Amino acid sequence: MDFSVKRGEIFGLIGPDGAGKTTTFIILAGVMEAISGEVVVLGKQPRAARLDLGYVTQKFSLYADLSIGENMRYSAGLRQVPEDVFEARSQQLLKRVDLHRFTDRLTGQLSGGMKQKLALCCALVAQPKVLLLDEPTTEVDPVSRREFWDLLATVAAEGVTVVAATPYLDEAERCSRIALIYEGELQQIGTLDELRDSLGLSRIEVRAGELLKAEAVLSESGEQIKDIQTFGDRLDVMVTDADQGQQQIRRVLEQNNIALKDMRPDEATLENVFVNQFRRDRLTVALAFFLPLAILLIYGYAI
Repeated sequence: MDFSVKRGEIFGLIGPDGAGKTTTFIILAGVMEAISGEVVVLGKQPRAARLDLGYVTQKFSLYADLSIGENMRYSAGLRQVPEDVFEARSQQLLKRVDLHRFTDRLTGQLSGGMKQKLALCCALVAQPKVLLLDEPTTEVDPVSRREFWDLLATVAAEGVTVVAATPYLDEAERCSRIALIYEGELQQIGTLDELRDSLGLSRIEVRAGELLKAEAVLSESGEQIKDIQTFGDRLDVMVTDADQGQQQIRRVLEQNNIALKDMRPDEATLENVFVNQFRRDRLTVALAFFLPLAILLIYGYAI
């Protein structure tokens, strides 16, 4: 895996469970050393750069039996924040996330969204140059998720470099650049537009009367149609040409007596890119495993 992140950039990591996102953060934070390769954070080895890092772990790790204010003070102490600047800085951060009114409340009594906002404040209290966030909004309500990412945009605009893993692709679309990883390897990296363009396909949204049947017959029709992805009550049909693709979709559904409710072309989403890449990766892994086995069985020798 080889990538670099610029100052003030929001860099997103996305990938399926077990892809290696959390391991990447643990290494960047200096908690664990990489087995091979070179890791440099702010021109230093990760352990040497730890005082310049803020880290929000995937699992909430603050003390439930301490108050908001006590957790802030404890985090500041670990990061060697001078006492004479702590109070003003702490209040400023807590006001940003509307927690300043609850400094005496026990952390264990907070909602999921409030806990994550507190974790972010604790990570920012030492004014880090790099902020590492490992799926920070998991199990957080949609409103709190939006507020959280609005704050990240402000933090990045102030010059802090943000590296964030997220399971929510709508969040990833707010990143300056995005990296797709699978089984510890970097598959794609770029801006949202660059990743969309990498597909080389147009997206057609299709809503039909019999969705499962529509998906089956369209998948078998070939020609323009290269991939079909199901999202709720619609199909995202990926085609090589939008106009010809729509003609083929209409023709195939009519031939199979399937009512076409709605059909419209639109730009590919990050979810389309992710699903397409994930399917290709799984196919590559399957071929790498089964092809040598098939040759052995058919021809009697291994490759």
